[in-house]
Amino acid sequence: MFTGPVLIDGAVREQLGDLTDLAPLHQPKSLAALDAVTAQLPGVPAVVCFDTAFHTTIPPAAATYAVPREWQERYAIRRYGFHGLSHAYCSKRAAQLLGRPVAGLRTVTCHLGAGASLAAVLDGRSVDTTMGFTPLEGLVMATRSGTVDPGLVLWLEEHEHLPPHEVATALEQRSGLLALAGTGDMRKVQAAADRGDPDARLAIDVYIHRLAGGIAAMSAATSGIDVLAFTGGVGEGSAMILRRAAERLAYLGVAVDIHRNDHVRDDRDITAAVATVRTLVIARARRPADRRRGAAAAQHPIAPETSPPQRGVTGSSCCCPGAPWCGRYATRRRAEDERRFRFRLPGPGSGLKPVGYEAGECRGCSDALRREERGRHDQRLTVGDYDDFGGLLATRDQHPARRQADNRTGQVRRRRHRY
Repeated sequence: MFTGPVLIDGAVREQLGDLTDLAPLHQPKSLAALDAVTAQLPGVPAVVCFDTAFHTTIPPAAATYAVPREWQERYAIRRYGFHGLSHAYCSKRAAQLLGRPVAGLRTVTCHLGAGASLAAVLDGRSVDTTMGFTPLEGLVMATRSGTVDPGLVLWLEEHEHLPPHEVATALEQRSGLLALAGTGDMRKVQAAADRGDPDARLAIDVYIHRLAGGIAAMSAATSGIDVLAFTGGVGEGSAMILRRAAERLAYLGVAVDIHRNDHVRDDRDITAAVATVRTLVIARARRPADRRRGAAAAQHPIAPETSPPQRGVTGSSCCCPGAPWCGRYATRRRAEDERRFRFRLPGPGSGLKPVGYEAGECRGCSDALRREERGRHDQRLTVGDYDDFGGLLATRDQHPARRQADNRTGQVRRRRHRY
């Protein structure tokens, strides 16, 4: 339906709403955020970028399901794939790190987070992926089952008389690592396995089995493999998962250096000397708000740390000229540790060290970006959501919208995490 970025109008919004059933975990929150922003900024053009667009190059042999033709034609049933924005960035970044052109490069990208998928990338184009008509197909995930026998679903509905909605909810929200180990957080699963918990050990074994088999299948789609790239919360943060996956793929020429693998920081080549396949860890691309903030910071005449800008001083080189410096900086970023927050400087090369709220950023840029980021964050998160590791956002007090509501009603004037 959509093969690239699209300017949003009424018709596009309606079409996006019709696709909710295909991605029930994400689409409602994304549409709620879209509607909220559109209501506040009705005159500002909005553009939607699709996670499926990168996979429109998948050839028919990989995209076609062996189901009746009338289903394919009437319901547009095919493999769509997801996480395309991540796979596209990861494959391009891998080529940059290796100093090689994408032409002729055979890359398998592994997006491993609460949701997980693989992509086979040849010449910079997706030729296969593990997610299919919906994000439910493929690898074991935090709460999703991944691929299961369709006959199992039919049996549950016909013989056990489970309603389709109940089966769908179970496969989407009560399966995966959560079903196997009691938690969707890979960090907790790994910790339990280290303590000898048999359920956690089985969960990791199942996860690795599916992961290694999927990578092997993706390498077949590219007729070999030159680069294996990992990204996402688990892909960047779990050295054990990467090591065990590499051990299972040794016959393909995959091997990781133990020391490099255990000390991954940002983008890193963790390939062992004996390997023929380059194994990389790619840090997730910074969020658009972070990129805009970094670009704005490059235009600000930021003073050294010893002489921070003063309130009321006009910054003539600011991206919104004439606005007074607010003297505060409060970029929020989701930490990978149970939704804790940390503060981050506007961008590299600013000459400033982390000093709490003191940094040179104009009031217009700071306030606008903070409101935008807060709104998108609050619309996206609900109690029971999972972070990129699968960590559960379990309590109301952890939820940004709850804190915001408290502030509005005056129940809590200042909470521990300031915006």
